[in-house]
This record gives sequence, structure tokens and C-alpha cells, in this order.
Amino acid sequence: MKCPNCGSEVSLEDRFCGDCGHPLTAPAATTPPPLVQVSPPPPAHTFTPPPPPVRTGTGSHFPALLLVITALFLIGSATFILFLLSPSRPLSKLLPNLSQVLNVPSPTAGQQPAGSDGDDAPPTQSLPTPTVLERLTQTPKAAVTSTQKPIPTKSQTNILYQNDFSGDSQNFSTSSGGCTNRIEDGEYYLETTEILTACAKGIKGTDAGDFNLAVKARFVGDPGSLDLLGVRVRAEEKKFSDTGYSFMLNTLGDCSLVIEKPGDSQEAAPDQECPVQLKGSNLIEVRGLGSNLTFSLNGKLVYKISDTTYTRGIVALVSQTTFDSSATAAFDDLLVTAP
Repeated sequence: MKCPNCGSEVSLEDRFCGDCGHPLTAPAATTPPPLVQVSPPPPAHTFTPPPPPVRTGTGSHFPALLLVITALFLIGSATFILFLLSPSRPLSKLLPNLSQVLNVPSPTAGQQPAGSDGDDAPPTQSLPTPTVLERLTQTPKAAVTSTQKPIPTKSQTNILYQNDFSGDSQNFSTSSGGCTNRIEDGEYYLETTEILTACAKGIKGTDAGDFNLAVKARFVGDPGSLDLLGVRVRAEEKKFSDTGYSFMLNTLGDCSLVIEKPGDSQEAAPDQECPVQLKGSNLIEVRGLGSNLTFSLNGKLVYKISDTTYTRGIVALVSQTTFDSSATAAFDDLLVTAP
């Protein structure tokens, strides 16, 4: 190694030149190049999923927007339909004239029918022919119908006899002497003028086995000490004075039920207190169905029996005296129906 200043030979351990004293610099050590790490390639079977898409936020509003558009469309359609159906906007004004669409010529004033002389025929003026749509939209005239009687209901078709006593007394017959009858002020009056006498009026046309009977009855004037009135059902038409079932009410407020027989009578049930109206009308109702009979007064059931002595017959109205010389009963709204 030589001194860079004077060129004298020096050793490697010397730090200064021995001839000129110049400092000696050791040769720079060779620096190896930096190592570069190379990553091994990924395995061939490894799959890296793609990153998730970024949501912009516009897709979430699409269903709501679709609903709004649908609602607006439905509202608009309904409004248009109502506008078409409005009475103030006839359909013929909204749609084109059908004759114009089909190019059908309309008759004009002064046109003559074929085969006629224009000079001899009187002048006529043709009316405009209404279009098909105008004829369809015109209000039809009310059809002229004949007056028809109302169809009877089921209850009306079962009526056997009905009388409100507003006319002459018909279908009645007298059982014996001492009985008088009349119609006055829409009521049927039955008067007994003998002591201990029952005056019965049989009603023709009421013969039936099963029936429903309803009639209003009242005591007339000043009732005696023991006057009676009532009805008799299932009585023989020619012997109604002493046959059938008699349902009677008296001025003491009691009811009785008797099975009438020629020359005799049998008590069907004991006398009992019942809701008798002395100064008003009493509603008497009797129902017969087979061997069963029910008797009601003013809506209250009084008797219910089962008996086969009489299975069918007519209805009779009854007024009866006891110790008084006369008794008068008035009847109204008599109705006999089949069950």
C-alpha cells in the first residue's frame, strides 16, 4: 500500500504515513446488496371472494315508488269512470256519434220517400234519427201495468171463517126461542131473554177438526149477578145447542169448561179464577189439534185438556143467563183458521 501523498510504501496497519505524516484511510468495505424477499405464490386452489358491492341507497325506494304510482293510477281510473257515469255528462256526449263512425248518412229535411212525386206530396220535415247511444241512454218510460190484487199470505190462505160484523149477519142460525141477535156499530149482539137459558149461535162454514179460534167478547150494559158469555167448539152443526166444548166466563171473574151432551153436560175441568174484564173487551182463544184442546183468556192459558168426545164440529157463540131475566153479550173480530 502506498501513501496517497508522497507515494511511500506503508503497511495496512499504519494510520499515518511514516515519511510525510499524511493520514491514511482504510479501504472501504464492500457492502453487499440488500436482500429482496420474494413472497411465494398463493396456492392454485385458493379463491378470494370479490369485495361486496357498494349500495348507493336508491334501490330501497323502488317498491315505495311503485306503490305510489299504482295508487295514483287507480285514483285516476276511478275518477274517470265516475265522470263518465255522472248524470250531468251523458254517455252520448262523451263518445262519438255511432252513425258518423260507420259513415251512415242521416236523413235530411225535405227528402221524399222513394216512388212519391215531389210536387204532389205535402212538404214534410224529417226528425233527426237518434243515434244508437242516445237511444240506449234515454230514460225508459214506465210500463203501464194493470192493478193486481195482493197475493194472500200463508196465514190468509188458512182462513176458514172471518167476520168483523161490519155488514149483515150471515152464516148464523138460532138454537131456540128466547134469543135475539143484531149487528150494531160493527159488533154482533146476542141477547138471552129467559132465565136459566143459554142462547147459542152456530156459525156455518167453520166445521173443522184442527183449528185456531180467536174472538173478542164483552158484557153489555150493567151485567147481572151471574151472567155468562163464551164460545162452543167442535159442536155438531145440527145440534150445536147441546154438543161440543163450552168455554164460558162469568161476571164473578171465573171461567168454566163443560162438555155438552144432549140432555146432559159434563164438567171437563173445575171452575177457576181467570182474568175477566167486566167493563172491557175479552180476547178468547181456543186451539184444537187432535185430541188436545187449549183455552186462553186475554193471553193467559186457562185450560188444557185431552179428550176424544168430539173430534170435529163448528163454532158457536154463547150468551147465558142464570137468575136474571136477560143477558147480552157483544162479539167482534171473529177469526177461525186451520193450523
